[in-house]
Amino acid sequence: MRSWLNSTLRIRLILLVLLAVVPALGLILHTAAEQRRTATAEAQEQTLQMARLAANNQKQVVEGTRQLLMILAQLPVVRQGNSAECNLLLADILKQRLAYATFAVLDAQGNTICSGIPYSGSPNAKDRSYFQRALQTRKFTVGEYQIGRATKKPTLNFAYPVLDKAGRVQTVVVAALDLAQLNKLAMQLKMPEGALLSVVDRKGTLLVRYPDSHIWVGKSLRADAFTKMKNAQGEGVDEITSLDGMRRIFAFVPLGDNSVNPDEYIRVGISKSEVLADANSLLVRNLFSLGAVTFLAIAAAWVGGDVFFIQQIQSLVQTAKILGSGQLNTRTGLAHTSGEIGQLAQAIDEMAAALQAREKEIASLQQFSGK
Repeated sequence: MRSWLNSTLRIRLILLVLLAVVPALGLILHTAAEQRRTATAEAQEQTLQMARLAANNQKQVVEGTRQLLMILAQLPVVRQGNSAECNLLLADILKQRLAYATFAVLDAQGNTICSGIPYSGSPNAKDRSYFQRALQTRKFTVGEYQIGRATKKPTLNFAYPVLDKAGRVQTVVVAALDLAQLNKLAMQLKMPEGALLSVVDRKGTLLVRYPDSHIWVGKSLRADAFTKMKNAQGEGVDEITSLDGMRRIFAFVPLGDNSVNPDEYIRVGISKSEVLADANSLLVRNLFSLGAVTFLAIAAAWVGGDVFFIQQIQSLVQTAKILGSGQLNTRTGLAHTSGEIGQLAQAIDEMAAALQAREKEIASLQQFSGK
């Protein structure tokens, strides 16, 4: 009975401690959730700002290429198709423009008239998307990821059509941007630790991927990630698992005049674990602190409850049992303080004294009656 009483009282004291901890636990979890939301929102804004900056740099590369091709298209040696002089001109420009793999001039059937690099074969670009679009739109166009037939390098090709007086495409001036050089430009951007920068063509193929460009350039994005970018029809933010299996917050900005079908996309991603690292670390510290406080409170309830509460309750129970057995001279031995247990001890002692006095009176009356 005594052991059961001890166990029951201690369990109740521990439950009271745990109930007192619940609001603190709720507050910690709520604060952690708010901190995670704030950190995520800040990361989204940060990645979007970086994507816009990178997009601006990429626009400068595209615009610089467009202006260069426009200038080449106006040169008589290019318009007249003089292959020998044109080859020398393009080779000289290529030496000055290290970011490019080659320059070339094509006729309306896609045959090479002249090129910045020597090539023994007869490469034809009729099947290339940049050439077909230049013929169709008669405007400056941006191609897609490809391995150049002459350069054997991964490139992003640009085309500018040269029109005759009747408005028909006479020749097409082409610049092939070396993706290795484009990746070096990405390295120059200042990004936070663990950030990822990529340039994606209109088919979802990676043109630039920093870091580890040698692993990822030429690979296609996950279908769901690319679909979300296309459906956004403009810049946006998304949270997806990247090709390396890491969960990241991505911001993307389309490039080109057509937001529905842009020429390229710039993407910047930040690891979700890095974004939430501080919030998660603070949550762990707070939970650890709460756990330590809870442990100390339970220990205090266990020890203090035994000293200040359970032993006194046991004394009251034991006194009640002795009184029940008829030993009316027993007392609790507890101080009659103003507390509840002290008041209960006083009530029991007074009751015992009253019963004892009454028992003496009865005994005296019986003795008097016997005489």
